[in-house]
Amino acid sequence: MKRLTVVDSLRGWSLFGVALSSLIIFQYGYYGDSFPDFYEMDAPSKSLIYFVHLFIEGSFLPIFAVLYGFGIKKMSDHMYNSGKSGKLAVFRKGLFVFLTGIIFMSFLYHGDILYAFGIITFILLFLIRRSVKTLIRTIFICILLLIITIASNPDLFRSLEVAPVAQEMSDAQMEYLHKEKELIPKATFDERNAFWLDTNDPFLAYSDTQILLVLPVLLFSLLPLFITGIIFEKIRYFETGITRPKKIFVYIMPILLLYKALMISMPDSTFFMIAGSISSYMLGFSYISAFYIVYLKCGNKMLFNALAATGRLAFTNYVIQLIVLGFVCYGYGMQYFGNSDFVIPCIIIIGVFIIQMIVSSLYVKRFKYGPLEYVMRLFTYWTFKPKRYATKSE
Repeated sequence: MKRLTVVDSLRGWSLFGVALSSLIIFQYGYYGDSFPDFYEMDAPSKSLIYFVHLFIEGSFLPIFAVLYGFGIKKMSDHMYNSGKSGKLAVFRKGLFVFLTGIIFMSFLYHGDILYAFGIITFILLFLIRRSVKTLIRTIFICILLLIITIASNPDLFRSLEVAPVAQEMSDAQMEYLHKEKELIPKATFDERNAFWLDTNDPFLAYSDTQILLVLPVLLFSLLPLFITGIIFEKIRYFETGITRPKKIFVYIMPILLLYKALMISMPDSTFFMIAGSISSYMLGFSYISAFYIVYLKCGNKMLFNALAATGRLAFTNYVIQLIVLGFVCYGYGMQYFGNSDFVIPCIIIIGVFIIQMIVSSLYVKRFKYGPLEYVMRLFTYWTFKPKRYATKSE
């Protein structure tokens, strides 16, 4: 199966964005970053968090999801062309990703999203061989269902989209953050999970009906991204040069950033909350197009080659990032959870990513797959002798 270096480079770059946006959750939980004054942050930390909110958060996960769908389609085609069952391989990969996500949630990080990728992989089984027109119709149906769900329960959408800059807290919310800040930095994994799962959460006041709607909202918002990845593979999006749609996505990037900034500045506005959330997703496509255009102009540079190596080992590097984030923020490491200083953790994560690029570049010169990628291939292709060592052509 021919690899596209630009896709590997883009995947490596998206890993960096995912790591920075994950750092906010690791260091301040799901809500703490919305209240910088509560943690007495200094100006550099506030500015850095704003930067992550504006340029990274909510816009790099879509890139990762699109590339996942793209990779699933290429893998399926490779299996079919080899005379084997593409659906069975996709199912096994989805099962592996789902089980891995459950393991991570149980022993590493309770907020890991891999299990959701696994669930969506099962749905892609029924879409992966469909025509582009059918896939586009499916995307529009998902968006329509999402709009209907949000319109019928606007409070649910607001609770899922916690504003990056909130105006004020209730006494119950302030007490929750106090307890979280006191407990989490020194707690064990079980104690952290017990707090987040068992403590009454004043930020999320779901009715029984709203609880039932959480999964459909997440599904209708994520599935179109994976389907778009399948479409990109079908239309050879990363092999057709600088086309007009790519230019348009780059041109609208300032508008998308503006709406996202307005959402951050005016969190009480339902209109800007919805417009900003949509802009966050669309910004991911602007980033993809901009990255592709820049890559075509200087794709042989050392930085892009290092990103490509990091992207080829994406699963291994992702797990390493989770472990490092936990070490920085939780009790078995530096205990930075709730700390007012956001600059040092950012520097650490940037440093770790640079090391990952260097080590990955050296690793792929000898090995074709990363350690965890190798295990995934054993499970996906159900063979105990996949080609492990790299060749000169790779």
